[in-house]
Amino acid sequence: MFESIGSNTTVSESETGPEAELAKGMVLAVLLSAPFIVLVAALVWGHQGLYSALYGILLVTINFAVAAKGLSWGGRISPVALMAVAMGSFFFDLLLLTAAVLPVVHAGWMDLKALGMALIVSHIFAVSWEARRVTAYLAYGGIRPRGRRS
Repeated sequence: MFESIGSNTTVSESETGPEAELAKGMVLAVLLSAPFIVLVAALVWGHQGLYSALYGILLVTINFAVAAKGLSWGGRISPVALMAVAMGSFFFDLLLLTAAVLPVVHAGWMDLKALGMALIVSHIFAVSWEARRVTAYLAYGGIRPRGRRS
């Protein structure tokens, strides 16, 4: 919330910006798609698919949470910092996913096809979900159309 101190206005740490709202929406989309992704993985690849898909969903959720934190920080500084953090976040997230997958590649419960499917489908679903929501917001600007114009 906003706190007024003299002529200075500050934003508390609990205040979220649009970057964090986007990431929260993507995490919600991942969680909404997770049961379907895990079910398909379990049916196709068995228990290895189930565990691998759950691991993939966990990685995607962490990925979006880390990106949201970084983007919120960069957004408070300047637009240039926001863009730099966005680009750096992309490479950091790829590094994070690689570092999380390499130690478990040969684990008995891991199926790389199921993991890849979970990572790809959940990322695409989440980004598509948020793109649609943002497009609708930008198109209507918070005002719902009434129908046909007379």
